[in-house]
Amino acid sequence: MRFLSFEANGQAGIGWVKDIHATDFVNLTLAAPELPRNLKDLICAKGGLAAADAAARKAPASAVQTISSVTMLPLIPNPGKIVCMGLNYADHAKEGGNARPEYPSFFLRGNSSMVGHNQAIVRPKASTQLDYEAELAVIIGKKARHLTADNALECIAGYSCFNDGSIRNYQRKSSQWTIGKNFDGTGPFGPCLVTPEECSRPSHPIAFKWQSHARRQYRCVFVECGRSLTHHHRVHDLGARRCHHHGNTCRCGLCTYSTSVDGAWRYL
Repeated sequence: MRFLSFEANGQAGIGWVKDIHATDFVNLTLAAPELPRNLKDLICAKGGLAAADAAARKAPASAVQTISSVTMLPLIPNPGKIVCMGLNYADHAKEGGNARPEYPSFFLRGNSSMVGHNQAIVRPKASTQLDYEAELAVIIGKKARHLTADNALECIAGYSCFNDGSIRNYQRKSSQWTIGKNFDGTGPFGPCLVTPEECSRPSHPIAFKWQSHARRQYRCVFVECGRSLTHHHRVHDLGARRCHHHGNTCRCGLCTYSTSVDGAWRYL
């Protein structure tokens, strides 16, 4: 299943998208008006995503709209928290002049730092050092705490793309990166939430493709099933230490992943 968040005529809504090649979507406000109008509430509702999927598959033609006709919103416009991991890949750490860490860094992003897919990123007047990072976002699907490596994936509602837009000189002003990661309108989030069953075969990794306005392309591949994962250890590590709620987002670092059959941390 794939879902997006959009705004049209001043009203926010949720769209159901058939597949990666689709140029239109089913407006769930029209196809299933009894369902929640934002994706976080839909995730929170018991059986909400499945109900939306069923309604979309039998929706009338009048509920179908083109994606280009609406404004995309951040995928989860109102998350409880956005937990981000940094320096969790050796190459990226080296690129920034940092030593390989024994443990990834963590920081938070605020809701106002996000923008929707295809929306302009805002470079602040305070700096010219706006930079980009292609990321994997993991959307939490249920309240979770005291997770283990075996059950960490059970709390995931889906995955998406995130551009961790960063103001580099402000990021380096302090040992805490928060100020450089939270300028308003610097973090595109979307376009779609992709549910776990879309990537349920270990031999068929999901490919996320992100393209900047400068026409630079990045193809980021994530293997997303079973114990031979890297990022499920990140979700487990976060969930073992704090409570996560529906619609929270864990942003899992620069997009380069490796597998680990023994559950050990791997750096690329």
